[in-house]
Amino acid sequence: MGFLDALRRILFGARELATLGDVSAPREIALTGAVVANVTVTSPVSGLRCAYYHAEIGETVELCSAETRTRGERHTFRPFAELKSPSDLVVATADGQRVVLPGGFFLVRGSDSARRGRRFARIPEGLSAVVEGGSRDEGALGYREIALRAGDLVRFTGTIEPVMSEARQGYRGPPRRAFRMRPEREPIVVEALSSPLYASRLVLS
Repeated sequence: MGFLDALRRILFGARELATLGDVSAPREIALTGAVVANVTVTSPVSGLRCAYYHAEIGETVELCSAETRTRGERHTFRPFAELKSPSDLVVATADGQRVVLPGGFFLVRGSDSARRGRRFARIPEGLSAVVEGGSRDEGALGYREIALRAGDLVRFTGTIEPVMSEARQGYRGPPRRAFRMRPEREPIVVEALSSPLYASRLVLS
């Protein structure tokens, strides 16, 4: 219970938490919870071990607009490729329930401010085809990535629905209820609350 108690201390008072035990039919709900590492994957960009990663490969190009220059914006990052985990994302709520976000139906977003990420002496082998196939203006190659790890806090809004899991409550008890976010036409935006956005040039120059 240490993890759940810590999560309650972080979230309590900031907003009213939803208790999912009473959810018996699909309904719209906003949730804040912590990432659960059901599977661990390795990002092909940064090499980080995590529960989920979302990376963009692109280039930093110089802006030509006089208006942007007056605001102090001289460069911008233009992505030409996207890489993300194919797996589901599992989140634990403050009352101990687990919610599954189906892979391919959500989009992870983080803070606009970024930390410097890992740099490479050469393009990683797994990214060569991605870089070669990208539409480029010959700017400096770079990447932006969010890697979600176990315990990282996230927030999202969507339609939640209960599903029956294979696990049972006791030897002869009924199946345990689990929850998942219903896939929608538009992806569910998952806001990363405690996972930093890493950004850096892809290769040293």
